Amino acid sequence: MANARKQTIDYKLKLDPKLHHWLKAHAAENYRTLSAEITMHLDKAYKAAQEESNDDK
Repeated sequence: MANARKQTIDYKLKLDPKLHHWLKAHAAENYRTLSAEITMHLDKAYKAAQEESNDDK
């Protein structure tokens, strides 16, 4: 059976303490890890930027 997991890159990230607290709180509310919460927000921003880029064409 093929490995269906996504490849990931480890990346050390420095966050403002207030942002870190906010992300941890939202991660807990959404039953996600901190990493999953950050990834979700980045994916959302990436998709919005892609849509905006497509709208400009």
